[in-house]
Amino acid sequence: MIPSLIQECAVKINGSEKIVGVSSFQLPDISFKEEEINVLGLGGYKEVIKSMPEAMTTTMKFLGVDKTGLKLTAGKKINLILAAVIQKEDDEKIGEIGLYVTIKGSIKSHKFGEVAQNGKLEPEIEINLSYFKLEIDKEIIYEIDQKNTVLIVEGEDLRAGINAIIG
Repeated sequence: MIPSLIQECAVKINGSEKIVGVSSFQLPDISFKEEEINVLGLGGYKEVIKSMPEAMTTTMKFLGVDKTGLKLTAGKKINLILAAVIQKEDDEKIGEIGLYVTIKGSIKSHKFGEVAQNGKLEPEIEINLSYFKLEIDKEIIYEIDQKNTVLIVEGEDLRAGINAIIG
């Protein structure tokens, strides 16, 4: 389970240049392909193919316009690292753990937001992902590399058998 109380977070391009004013960072939805199987006389059912997930996207919203954020234009390749501090509570004390998200991909769209009297300017970018890694408290929860056919879920390499056969 992903703990839910985020104390603070930062997003960096290529691990170094901090993007100022990120208001939210949407983690991607991960879904696997499925195939419908029909058996004579019994009707069909769907089987999930766990060898590789479908294409992934994510969005990042900004509060206001930042020069670093404006560099993120459609078609451009991107490598982002989100680091967050999560409050952890057990029976005895409250502490912190780290959440790290690494994404690679290309920017699909850049929406500048709406300008309105007494409104907020919230630009948004949408990113097509080729790589996604989610780490919580130094443990890899998900690592998906579409280009290099890597699929790790909670420490288990779901493609180990396939990659061993086809190399």
